[in-house]
Amino acid sequence: MNQINVSTLKGFVLTRQWREQEDGYRLIYWLHTSAGPRQMIIEGQEAVCFFHSSQQEEVKSRLQSKNGWQIKPLQLKSFFNQPVYGLYFKSHKLLQHCRELWPQQGLPLWEADIRVVDRYLSERFITGDVEVQLNADASRISLMNAPMRQTQRQPINLFCVSLDIETAMDGSQLYSIAVHGV
Repeated sequence: MNQINVSTLKGFVLTRQWREQEDGYRLIYWLHTSAGPRQMIIEGQEAVCFFHSSQQEEVKSRLQSKNGWQIKPLQLKSFFNQPVYGLYFKSHKLLQHCRELWPQQGLPLWEADIRVVDRYLSERFITGDVEVQLNADASRISLMNAPMRQTQRQPINLFCVSLDIETAMDGSQLYSIAVHGV
């Protein structure tokens, strides 16, 4: 019987980015940890926004010729205590199209402006400090699809460097370069 060695790594989220892939969004987080910088990659994610349940047929009608979306009933309610549905997208282009045009046409989408990398963290109540569950091959700098969750605030030692370059307005002359680190 093989036993998997599972441990945890605590860190602080420094950056967040996303890339669109065929199977959805790839979320990329860089963490500051006691073991050095670590990159967290979460694949196959979808962006989500919400709409009133009474508009389900209209949403389906508008998206019937498109790929990379799905509708799910949710246990959520609007501010008026009415049921809402989740509209999930694998494509940022399609999300952006719906977000920009539909409200002007009388079909509001709620929370369509929240970035997928921010939503992933907020749904896990992560505001900066994280705990990552690691398996045996966690010696790599880049960690794939490791579960992340919030943790208690840890003291961290961050280093900061400021770089200032002064040039002529047209860039033809360099006046100074300054670096300051703490």
